[in-house]
Amino acid sequence: MMITDIKYELDYCYNREQSLHGSMISTLPSGTFRATIKRNAYDFQSYGKVEVWLANGWEPIQSLPIDEFDIQNFSYVSKDGDWEMTMAEDLYVLIDRGARFMEGVHGV
Repeated sequence: MMITDIKYELDYCYNREQSLHGSMISTLPSGTFRATIKRNAYDFQSYGKVEVWLANGWEPIQSLPIDEFDIQNFSYVSKDGDWEMTMAEDLYVLIDRGARFMEGVHGV
């Protein structure tokens, strides 16, 4: 699957909210998708979600607690650059999941 037109944003909010936020918007043949991850010390407050852009705006495809997604488990207190690469990889996994869902629904 070839991703085109990637927009990617990470926000390391350790001092303010003590959490990591990341989002990625990608345009694929099956649609435009937005993946979001919020990670902090509490699994029940951490989540991953993927949405698709439709005529009326962003429509959710899936949103689950972080421990129910098949993504890597990184620490919000990480002080090195590893969390950025891990977050980017995990956002890509969510984009791929959304695209596969839409391909199954619409046969794209």
